Amino acid sequence: MKYFSAGFYYVRYSILGKIIYYTYRRFNLRVWLLSVFFIFQFSLNQVIHLIFRILDDVLFFRYRKVKIKQPVFIIANPRSGTTYLHRLISKDDDRFTYTKFAHTFFMTASFTKFANLVKWIDRHTGNLIRNGLNKIDEVFWGGWENIHSMGFNKAEEDELPFAQTMMSIGNFIPFPYYHLIDGTKFLDREPPSVRKGVMDFYESCVKRFVYATGQEKTYLSKNVMSTGRF
Repeated sequence: MKYFSAGFYYVRYSILGKIIYYTYRRFNLRVWLLSVFFIFQFSLNQVIHLIFRILDDVLFFRYRKVKIKQPVFIIANPRSGTTYLHRLISKDDDRFTYTKFAHTFFMTASFTKFANLVKWIDRHTGNLIRNGLNKIDEVFWGGWENIHSMGFNKAEEDELPFAQTMMSIGNFIPFPYYHLIDGTKFLDREPPSVRKGVMDFYESCVKRFVYATGQEKTYLSKNVMSTGRF
């Protein structure tokens, strides 16, 4: 389903409907309760994301003129050192702009500018918010340290925009029966309308983010799941 255009927002509610069907077709109290929590999170994320995208079109509409010139995409097999390389290159933040984990939830110009404002205020008030986020990171992502170190303030791959369009194997994490649903794994095998919708949405996300972080910089992306999307 489109909201005006895929560049504005793109969600395949038919896939979400199948997720709900497979989740609740058999009784499993734990799965049902966790799914209610994740579906609520997804819905809340969608509403907030829409608000930020509307603000973009009102306040930062010049993002549409952004040209993504010579972006750098790091792709390879998983567990081959891509995260290390990505975070090493991202240290050159005078040349590159890249998403941190927090950015990927709402990849818009308005959220990015809001996050920068909060960061500036926090830096001048004792870093209370940053310290709080670090505590949250320990609770939610502490077990990932030896697999894929994660955190709201760490450079991260831009996979969530694809997850929001239900075109990411990352959706396995909140939805246990995702593997039973067709049309969710290989973008190149989807009809032209789906391929265009997903990529128009992704391009719009990148343009909005680059507009807010530095149009003169090179966009840096690391995403092992993007190999089949080129």
